[in-house]
Amino acid sequence: GAGGGRALERARLRATPAVDLEAARVAHHVNLGLIPSSEAAWRVALMVLRPEGGVLHVHANVGSSSSEEHIFCIHLVQTLSHLATSEAVGRAKEFSHVTVIHVERVKSYAPKVNHVVVDVHVGRVSDQ
Repeated sequence: GAGGGRALERARLRATPAVDLEAARVAHHVNLGLIPSSEAAWRVALMVLRPEGGVLHVHANVGSSSSEEHIFCIHLVQTLSHLATSEAVGRAKEFSHVTVIHVERVKSYAPKVNHVVVDVHVGRVSDQ
């Protein structure tokens, strides 16, 4: 019936174990290999990093010009900085510093589009 789908969904949600991200702060690096964009996973990646921080390996498809790559890196740092201090992540005291440490152009993905991996250190200024 019409309500059967909703009941099934409620049952599925109850059967799914909750992940305690507060207790899962063990990662020293997180590989965000989703393309064309891993942005939907950035918040969770920050939540599972160790208290002292770590490195995010962010895969993305970006325009092939150096200016488009640079714009993506700026967006990445600004977004991660904002997420780290947001109420949803709540790690402002731990993650006061977000820095791009390396950009690797992996391959051409399509005409005028490159697949890149941006390594980003997230932590305190004194941790670098």
